[in-house]
Amino acid sequence: MLFDQIPQSALKRISAEVKVDLKLASLTLRKADNPVPTRSAKLKIVERFIDSHHHVGTIHEPGNEYFRGQMDMKWGWLQGLAVWFQGNDFEHGYCVALGGSRHHVLSGQANRDVDTSFEERTSLVSIITLIHEAAQGIKYEDPNSEYPHWAELICEDGLLGFADIPKQRLDFLAIPLAEEQVQSRMRLWESMRIPLTEEQLPEPNVHVVLGTPLYVALAR
Repeated sequence: MLFDQIPQSALKRISAEVKVDLKLASLTLRKADNPVPTRSAKLKIVERFIDSHHHVGTIHEPGNEYFRGQMDMKWGWLQGLAVWFQGNDFEHGYCVALGGSRHHVLSGQANRDVDTSFEERTSLVSIITLIHEAAQGIKYEDPNSEYPHWAELICEDGLLGFADIPKQRLDFLAIPLAEEQVQSRMRLWESMRIPLTEEQLPEPNVHVVLGTPLYVALAR
């Protein structure tokens, strides 16, 4: 979709810069004999165009257009509908979560028959709704406890069902959707009565970034 929005003049220049066959990149994936090199060629051109014409932020300062990074992340299916990538680095005080349509995952684990309704609504509202749906099993000792903010829920991957999933080093380029500063999570732990030692508690200030990825790949 982004590839088709790039002007033809820019396509010729960028394809030469990244050493990509423009004819190969211009094929539709359905018409390509092998969609893998076509998809890769499209991505290289789109990524170079974004780097040249947009602000690309970092994990610490994502900005409001695009941001990229590399970090240890867990990933899997959120509510069976979205693919979810999450990296928590409490030592350095930040957390990154990326949500997208499960239908787009290029993996043997992807189910091409899965409901693709999420594909048309990969928005902030849709992703936050899924976060709260995934955390509905939280039980509180105090019935008057305020339900935790979505940023607090993201900070603990165990609440979303990813506690036992091993981390992988991943590269990503994503669109930032929201940022929050979680000042203190003591209220969340206390309301849930989770027995944690002082060493297990995350840092009191955590910068949470929520986004949706253009791509996520295993880091080389």
